Amino acid sequence: MCGRYAASRRPEDLAGIFEIEKWEPEETLEPDYNVAPTKEVFAVLDRALKDVTEPRPVRQLRKLKWGLVPSWSKTPEGAARMINARAETVHEKPSFRRAFSSRRCILPADGYYEWVTGRQERDLEVEGRRSGPASSRTSSPPPTARCSRWRGCTSSGGTRRCRTITPAPGG
Repeated sequence: MCGRYAASRRPEDLAGIFEIEKWEPEETLEPDYNVAPTKEVFAVLDRALKDVTEPRPVRQLRKLKWGLVPSWSKTPEGAARMINARAETVHEKPSFRRAFSSRRCILPADGYYEWVTGRQERDLEVEGRRSGPASSRTSSPPPTARCSRWRGCTSSGGTRRCRTITPAPGG
């Protein structure tokens, strides 16, 4: 599962790549090559605009915080642990069943990082090498698009949060 990722695209670039219809130019984020849980990230989502005569889904670029807060949590501190969900069980888990059913989004990423753990780490130590992050990065211009789910969270002042959906190993 992905614990960190890189996101360096400007909002205007993302708007062109993902055919965004609505975004706020003043909503910017600095390029971040080490996006950690609970940081603000750009997300692409389809939502109907408020106060329009004929509501229709509009592709939007929004800032969200990475990490869902469970509905039963009284504080947002648990969001750092709720950044990934397994694709094969996401629809069953109470912590994100509702977000899965109706609040889909995309998290644009230039690459992601995984840390070696367990046996891999011990093998590296035996060989005299240090363990650390392994990077997977796109070499072509388009960013990767990570499936995600989002929800508004009143417990943290209405902050919208998101979580990444990860495929099964080898999937």
